[in-house]
Amino acid sequence: MNFKGKVISNVMLTSDVFQLIIKVNGKMDYQIGQFVNFYLPHKTLPRPISIAGGDGEYLRFLIKIVGEGTKYLGRLRQGEEINLLGPLGRGFTLENTEDKKVAIVGGGIGIAPLLPLARIKFKEAKYYFGFNQSQFAIDDIGKKYPLTITLDKNGENIVEAFAKDLERERFDFVYFCGPEIMLAKIQDLLVNKGIKGELSTEAKMACGVGGCLVCTCATVDGHKRVCKDGPVFSVGEVVFNG
Repeated sequence: MNFKGKVISNVMLTSDVFQLIIKVNGKMDYQIGQFVNFYLPHKTLPRPISIAGGDGEYLRFLIKIVGEGTKYLGRLRQGEEINLLGPLGRGFTLENTEDKKVAIVGGGIGIAPLLPLARIKFKEAKYYFGFNQSQFAIDDIGKKYPLTITLDKNGENIVEAFAKDLERERFDFVYFCGPEIMLAKIQDLLVNKGIKGELSTEAKMACGVGGCLVCTCATVDGHKRVCKDGPVFSVGEVVFNG
């Protein structure tokens, strides 16, 4: 569904990550893990951004500056408007959560789609967040839940911390998102231990609605579209290179 969004606030959190709060003209009923396409003036292709929270009328986004498109979003000022399409993609599975002990593992900007999980009632939840330089946007998660934080570039330290906990305790389900190398390692850990979970992947997109096949990824059932079949996939479904 198309929305007109108005910028409520735009704040830099680190040297290359900013938080954008948008008010839409209506209510976007999204599932945790879904994303939104931002349509930029004079740009042919939209920018897909994970929803990092909000009540549907107000939406929160955490955005890392990686190119001209995200630079433009980082320069948006309060009151400016932008066109949005969403919610898009497949979100996380959230069935019978009150019976589950879960782990939530995020690396860098990959924490964004995981943050709304903090409002879900689980039997027990543990968080593991890895950052490149400095932590950002963890809100009050550390006050509500056990939270492990590490500093590293590719999520290696947070994977190690999570792996150590896996040796002494059992999780019913794991949600995770981050750099591909981190996703691959965590998926291997979970497959070897027979633990279920879901991961949110990232890919370069064009249309964002499944029509152009730019964002396909390899899976055990052939190639699938990250924008339409994902970005959330089950553990063991995605085939990572190497």
